[in-house]
Amino acid sequence: MSVDEVTQKGRSKMSGNGLARVIIGSLSILFLLGIYSRHFDNSFHFDDSHTIEGNVAINSPGNIPSYFVDATKFSSLPANRMYRPLTTTSLAIDYWLGGGLNPLMFHISTFFWFTVQLITMWVLCYRLLSSFPEPSRGTISFFAVFFYGVHPVCAETINYIIQRGDLYSTLGVVGGVVTYICWPASRSKLLYLVPPLLGCLSKQAAIVFAPIFWIYLIAFESKHENNLKGLIAAAIKTFSSTIPAWVLCIGFYFLQAYMAPPSSSFGGGSRYDYAITQAYVILTYFTRFFVPVNLTADTDWQLMNSALSLEFALGITFIVGALGLAVKFLISQNFRAAGFGLFWFFIALAPTSSFIPFAEVMNDHRMFFPFVGLTIAAANIGAYFFDASKSKKTLQSIGGAILTTYLVLFSWQTWERNEVWHSEESLWLDTIKKSPKNGRALMNYGLTQMNKGDFVSARNNFKAAEALMPYYVTLAINLGVVESALGNKEEGERQFKRAITLNGENDRSHFFYARWLYSQGRIDEAIERCRNALRINPTYIEPNELLLRLLQEDGQVNEAKTLATQILQLSADSAIAKRVVAIGESDPDKFRATSNSASYLIERSMLFYTLKDYKRCAETSRSAAILAPTSARAYNNLGACYNAMEQWKLGAEACLKAIQLDPNLQIAKNNLKAAEEKLLQQKNGTH
Repeated sequence: MSVDEVTQKGRSKMSGNGLARVIIGSLSILFLLGIYSRHFDNSFHFDDSHTIEGNVAINSPGNIPSYFVDATKFSSLPANRMYRPLTTTSLAIDYWLGGGLNPLMFHISTFFWFTVQLITMWVLCYRLLSSFPEPSRGTISFFAVFFYGVHPVCAETINYIIQRGDLYSTLGVVGGVVTYICWPASRSKLLYLVPPLLGCLSKQAAIVFAPIFWIYLIAFESKHENNLKGLIAAAIKTFSSTIPAWVLCIGFYFLQAYMAPPSSSFGGGSRYDYAITQAYVILTYFTRFFVPVNLTADTDWQLMNSALSLEFALGITFIVGALGLAVKFLISQNFRAAGFGLFWFFIALAPTSSFIPFAEVMNDHRMFFPFVGLTIAAANIGAYFFDASKSKKTLQSIGGAILTTYLVLFSWQTWERNEVWHSEESLWLDTIKKSPKNGRALMNYGLTQMNKGDFVSARNNFKAAEALMPYYVTLAINLGVVESALGNKEEGERQFKRAITLNGENDRSHFFYARWLYSQGRIDEAIERCRNALRINPTYIEPNELLLRLLQEDGQVNEAKTLATQILQLSADSAIAKRVVAIGESDPDKFRATSNSASYLIERSMLFYTLKDYKRCAETSRSAAILAPTSARAYNNLGACYNAMEQWKLGAEACLKAIQLDPNLQIAKNNLKAAEEKLLQQKNGTH
């Protein structure tokens, strides 16, 4: 056979392998899409409320440039404002593409980039295992990445929309290493720093690219003796090549610290207690790579206060032993990727498992980035095992059976986790089952019951949470709301005042008290509380709009018109601000008369609805419908009130009337559908 024939045969084989990989990869993505198919209609959760739902800064793509110079645009809560402009940019784009707060568009976007990350991870694993022959090199890389893709731990990051920052920062680090490996010609232009820079702009965790990159150079880009002395020499030799990466990462660390508003806080306690607790947390993270049990949105773990505990001893022993093993792997010829992966695991955990205390001791989404390293390590060990057992088919069969079992179990568990994340109620019910001593979880589950109109159950959960977290401001606010909804006005007001006493600089405590005061007709006091909320957080849209209503009702024409203009700069979609500006321009004499108009009554009915005062909501909506019998919004609000009171027939009739008046009113269609489904359930239950 001639040289040309051999070359042609080799090319044909490579082409065939490439086509096979594309087909298998495409089928795998479709399989992963099937596993995650339940998550595309899942709701917003937890921190999504202040970074997406209540964050008017994402309502217009025109705001995108401001995200890079103003960290306050990340969240409507002052304490949660971080410099993550690229994450906020992605949210604004999804808001625009989805035509508003449509979770589907956000989930599609997240899943797309998750797929990109998996493909990039396969390239990384494949290149790191270059010392192993084909086809085991490509096959093991595929199964390792697929193992990661269906891992149930990843479900939190993919479902929890604001945590896409973990996804983007992880992709940035993986992409940086892959760019350096695959495009050597671009190294002199420092193009490999572009992906980690984008990662840093998404979440600060990507600043660990520099040490991860250094470990890569030591393991794969330097020739050293297979001993500790040779490894140290390689570290010294390669350090100069990492200087641009260190400049980027250290520079961004100081940039994000400078950009973060003074109000931002991680909410943690003692640095010492947090650090010693993290030793055991790291061990727990490691074990969950293999046995992902007790996954929960919010744990009830508490900080340790002594380094003499058994948990700390186990954790620190594991860390020392695992790092020692990682060094040994780096020295070895066969396991350098495993050593690199183990170091990746520990380095990726450094931002959340060091001396910077976070409010939560541990989180499922914090494993997303570190598990990339364990995936690389597992791929290396798997490739060595299958290469070394070529002549032992029984061992290969056992290994294949174990891997298949893992993939099946993980796929099923991820499918179940997606269902858990479907709604706030399902998420927090699962959380309190697994974390019964978590006061925040109890409070959040109570909120889901309050939203259903089950105020007694809500109060019971709030009280259980109060026993665990007696000084939690948000809990005091929610107790004020639920007590008021139950008719206990004195107790409700006491809780609102207690929230202000607990933290007078919490904008939410002033706003919710103002809203309650307004419902009681105490206008002057409500105005004062709104002003306090806006003194603390001027961009908080709800107290801005409430203050506008109060000024309008109080007849303060000029100030109301000025405030309306300011609100429209914050949120161009503010209906009440548009209306105030229009009234002021058309006929200033009618300005105060709007308090007796149908539009005013509709706005007030919405206020009573948010306060769970459905009886007064219905009364106000009926009054609005009498004044404006052609108002679809009045009938829709009436239908929503009836639904909340479980008067499904009346709710359906009111919503049907709203749709007849305005066939394009989608919210009325949604409320009608909800009422009809309940009526059908009642009918089926009767017969």
